[in-house]
Amino acid sequence: TSSHNTVFARVLNPYSPTLGCREVDHREDSGGEPMDGAELRGLVMQKWKYPLDTRIHRRRDAFGKQTVWLQVMWKHLWEQSFPLTEEEYDAQLDAVAWYITEWGKADYVRD
Repeated sequence: TSSHNTVFARVLNPYSPTLGCREVDHREDSGGEPMDGAELRGLVMQKWKYPLDTRIHRRRDAFGKQTVWLQVMWKHLWEQSFPLTEEEYDAQLDAVAWYITEWGKADYVRD
């Protein structure tokens, strides 16, 4: 897979997976300081007031263009039915933040 076919986008609204989503070419890598799970949790809490679940998703369309995005889910840690413990939730955030940092998108997510 050619890396120039990869697009990174973030979902701004956890209740609408396409609303507010914008594409960013991988060549716009800004780098910045590394992000960790605690910072990602703080950003999510600041914006939505709940410890919402985050996931990295990727999809390839019929033309071979791959899209990768950060999805902020509507379920949150404080719900009784949330499937993760707090430790698992923190580990998930650390993993997501690691990918964001590795892809050079930490500053983009911070914005």
